Amino acid sequence: MMVVWSTRLMSSYEVVKWSYHSGGPYLYTSFATTKTHSVDDLCGEPATKHGYYPPFYWHYGIITNISYPDIIYYVYGDSSSNIWSKEESFRALPLTSSGSNDNVDTVVMILHKDDINVYGET
Repeated sequence: MMVVWSTRLMSSYEVVKWSYHSGGPYLYTSFATTKTHSVDDLCGEPATKHGYYPPFYWHYGIITNISYPDIIYYVYGDSSSNIWSKEESFRALPLTSSGSNDNVDTVVMILHKDDINVYGET
């Protein structure tokens, strides 16, 4: 399961922590990959001049080794400052046939969360 969230501030310590029990302890950790873009990535005016606002940072953490019918409880945030989201949860789905001849089983789950707003900004 990929958990995606965004923040206004860059950190090298964004992680997803998870457990099979609500409230933790969160024994499993995945360091997130962080991406953003800059004004140099845009196609030019007016996007680069009129109303340009620096983008957020997008963090991607992967929760692995789960199977149906596990319920996963997780938090995400900055491990260096010990600032975490509220706990969220999801139930792992059963694998289903992809319908192709390669016999690859695939489950797609989409979950998106935004800035945890710990600095009181909007």
